[in-house]
Amino acid sequence: ARLGAMAPAGAKRKKDDEKLTPGEKVANCCRSLYAALAKVWRALLRPSIHTFFFWSFMIYLISGCFVLVTQPAANDFFCKVRPQKQFQGKGCENCSSILTLCSKSDCWRNAMNVTYQANASTTVGALYLTFQEAATDVTCHNLVDDRTTNPLQMLAKIVAASASQTVSTACKQFHCGVARNSLLTQSDLVSYTGNCTNKYGSKPRDQAKFCPCEMMTQEGWKTGEFEKGVPSSSILKSTTSTWSSNTAVVYEVCGKDLLEDLGGACQNWTGAIPGWCPLVINATANSTNGTANST
Repeated sequence: ARLGAMAPAGAKRKKDDEKLTPGEKVANCCRSLYAALAKVWRALLRPSIHTFFFWSFMIYLISGCFVLVTQPAANDFFCKVRPQKQFQGKGCENCSSILTLCSKSDCWRNAMNVTYQANASTTVGALYLTFQEAATDVTCHNLVDDRTTNPLQMLAKIVAASASQTVSTACKQFHCGVARNSLLTQSDLVSYTGNCTNKYGSKPRDQAKFCPCEMMTQEGWKTGEFEKGVPSSSILKSTTSTWSSNTAVVYEVCGKDLLEDLGGACQNWTGAIPGWCPLVINATANSTNGTANST
């Protein structure tokens, strides 16, 4: 009986709707749309504590998704941008931020980059703690920023500064690590064969095999000075020393271990022989290399 009573009412409304003019139908649609928008406003747009947190969440979610999607492309783009004028950049002096290594030599920039990635970027890195401490050493930072062009020159500046200032042990240890990598250890920087790698991606792709620190192994050394070993005491004040200034600053800041490692590796070089290597070993190495190549 109840269904029977309701049916005529529904039928009556349907019949009434059929009698509406087109204008009235449009008005009804507008009223329905307005009512729906009012519900949306009350639920989502009217200022309240609930709508504040809802839209905050939505904005952060959309922003996070945008960053996640675009970050790889952004990284790839900006890593290809080189600020130096010789690479069509705007010039280091015109950058809005102070880029400490921007104006440095290829060797210095790559050596710092590679050393950080290889030895100081994680807590298990051998130079992690020394890098963190050296980064807060104002004197150390000023020496890096004082027109230093390569790792050996940095060691020389540390020696000079130590006469009147306090240079932290961490600063010395970190930059000794940079010097070791650029003279001996890291194949991205220097190579026994003359063909370097680009394991850490610090160089442009077209310079992947370029050895940015090779010249540092050639200049500033006395030819064959390690032929009879390395110094066993400070030689900075010696006026008749048979050692080069490079050897003097390396010994003073890093000790004899690095020098001994450099001398011990002479027999491994088949490319451009470092200036510190004994001449007799140079000849033997080159002769052996030539025999191997001809074979």
